[in-house]
Amino acid sequence: MEELYIIVVGSSGAGKTRIAQLICEMYPKCMSSVSNTDRSPRGKETHAVDYYFRHPDKFDLMLTNDEFAEHNPNYVGKRYGTTKLELQRILDLGKIPVLDIDYVGAEQMRTLYGQKAYIVFIESPIELARKRLKERYDLSDEEIEGRLKRAVEEEIPFAYSRPDVFDVIVENKENTVLDVLANQILNAALEKQKALV
Repeated sequence: MEELYIIVVGSSGAGKTRIAQLICEMYPKCMSSVSNTDRSPRGKETHAVDYYFRHPDKFDLMLTNDEFAEHNPNYVGKRYGTTKLELQRILDLGKIPVLDIDYVGAEQMRTLYGQKAYIVFIESPIELARKRLKERYDLSDEEIEGRLKRAVEEEIPFAYSRPDVFDVIVENKENTVLDVLANQILNAALEKQKALV
């Protein structure tokens, strides 16, 4: 079977993290990749489960050693990235890596893995995204507005201007059933995998 990477991208509050989780819950052959970050843990976040929390010096060394398949050098003031080793670990288990990343990383994944990557952008109405961020995250109003500004000015325009990066753009609305949306994304990714063989 041809290797496949399922990549879920979207701005804050669009639902990308939950959709990526649902894909893994629906299809045991899928496994969430764990990203690295140089920020500190929040709340109940656990090292090697939610993220690999790295000292900034360690993150620098990993960059120097070209260990990342994708990384963002500045996402809301912190760095994030998925290592090639993490993706290979999942592949070695006979599973499909599922990544929940941003558009900067998505472009890098397309460059590195080409059509082996199935990349979907999740868009959500800004008012709905604002509501979700207020309900689900311990963020200040300033942080929320900063994330929404980034969505409007950077992320959504990028997604629509780069059909070479994204396989599909889908909208997560108020009445969207996330299980159905996750299932549609999974089935489309598996169809793409079949076409690669």
